Amino acid sequence: MKRKINVILVIILLTAILAAGVSADDSESKYYDYAVKLNMLGLFKGTDIGFELEREPTRLEGAVMFVRLLGAEEEALEMDYFHPFSDVPQWGSPYVGYLYENELTNGISEDEFGSYMPIRAMSYMTFALRALGYTDEGSSKDFEWKWALEFAYLTGTIDSDLYLELKNLMFLRGHVAWSSLEILTAETKFTDRTLIDKLIFNGAVKREAAEAVGLVLPIELPDTQILIGHTFDYVLGELGTWDRNQFSRYGFDWFIYDSDYQNYIQIGVEKNLVTGVLGASIGFTYEKNISVGMSRSDLESAYTESALTELRKQLPGENTVMIYPLDNEDNKDKSTYLTSGGDYITYYFDSYENDKIIAILVVDEMVEERTIDSFPLEADDLFYKSLEIQVFCLTNAFRVQKGLNPVIWDQDTQRAASLHSQDMIENEYFAHTSFDGSNLGDRLGAQNISFVSAGENIAAGYRDPVHMINAWLNSTTGHRDILLGDFDYLGVGIWIDNENRMFGTQDYWR
Repeated sequence: MKRKINVILVIILLTAILAAGVSADDSESKYYDYAVKLNMLGLFKGTDIGFELEREPTRLEGAVMFVRLLGAEEEALEMDYFHPFSDVPQWGSPYVGYLYENELTNGISEDEFGSYMPIRAMSYMTFALRALGYTDEGSSKDFEWKWALEFAYLTGTIDSDLYLELKNLMFLRGHVAWSSLEILTAETKFTDRTLIDKLIFNGAVKREAAEAVGLVLPIELPDTQILIGHTFDYVLGELGTWDRNQFSRYGFDWFIYDSDYQNYIQIGVEKNLVTGVLGASIGFTYEKNISVGMSRSDLESAYTESALTELRKQLPGENTVMIYPLDNEDNKDKSTYLTSGGDYITYYFDSYENDKIIAILVVDEMVEERTIDSFPLEADDLFYKSLEIQVFCLTNAFRVQKGLNPVIWDQDTQRAASLHSQDMIENEYFAHTSFDGSNLGDRLGAQNISFVSAGENIAAGYRDPVHMINAWLNSTTGHRDILLGDFDYLGVGIWIDNENRMFGTQDYWR
């Protein structure tokens, strides 16, 4: 089905290009295929008479492409920042304003940008390398402006054929298209993430379009479906050996399959039967053809009944039923329904991406209703470590789902995070600054961790790792930026206070 969608997308986009009036000269140019692919991505839009691949590009056209490669076109058009240049036409003003506001370009004088002057290959490559995170300024610069082409070639950013043309031929709009396409598949500085991955993650480029032009591979989704009530032998036959086995607050064991975060799944097993399923990868489906990546509106259309507003749970050893409301403000980023089999299914949303479904949790009816809203009485350090591993695994599943690299577990960082969670409980506070006044940098330094940048998330009161991570992802106070930040290492510390509240700390660094 995915392949058919891609073919249809290609046909539609090509039809739109032809309808826009691409000239015969364009189609005969050897750069035409590059231009078409960029056009399909929304990055190279041509002029009133076509792509004009055989003429020199201007400084203004180079600036526009730079903004698009940064994934900042939407912000540039919306904010329309100030700039002092009188020779920039109205249509180009937002782009130049964005670059000027962010100190990414200068004019040829105090009041002229040089909009209609030709841009040279080394200048455009400088723009492109900056989009990849490299710098040509300051004491720690990566390259000299005059050697931008050489730097791009030696780092594998561009190939030898393109390098030779840029060195020896007049720089044309066709070269802008060719260069930009190669830049999109180059890795950004300090990561193994390509620029096109970054643009997809930022929403500047549609993944379907990138798949259609061959810049990213279609996500391969497993055909396997594990349902509540299946035997563990069936799970092993379908999924093979698990990667991790951790305790859960429900009383069953989570068998976690995380060797491939693009197909992340947790299977809860009790007495050789599946009693819980958690999927957090694009395309994961449990019922009604509703999958991770779809919208809340898709979900509500599929379920004729409304979402549950409460859960009723019998307290152990007592003739008392506790009612837990599900329609309060804390639960706006998830909805719980009953499956066709009567089990509880919770859909988690990303409010920053139009309430897209990011995870699906299914728990056996009897297991959910017997599990009170607290942790097992026999919980110990080993149980808390299980929670830490689950937070780590789910964090990586969400990061990969967003097109980011997974982070690496670091035991020294875990120690710093754990000590902070413990300190918050023992000294009865909730803050990033410790009781003794130390901050994250001090705590990492105490573990002999040398870092370039670091970030921290803290939480209290959540009863399950997926609830806590979902709250961070939807936070309006910076937690999302940390969880999806440019970091390499993560440590998680979980402690439980005497009121059965979980305190969690995530420490990231690179």
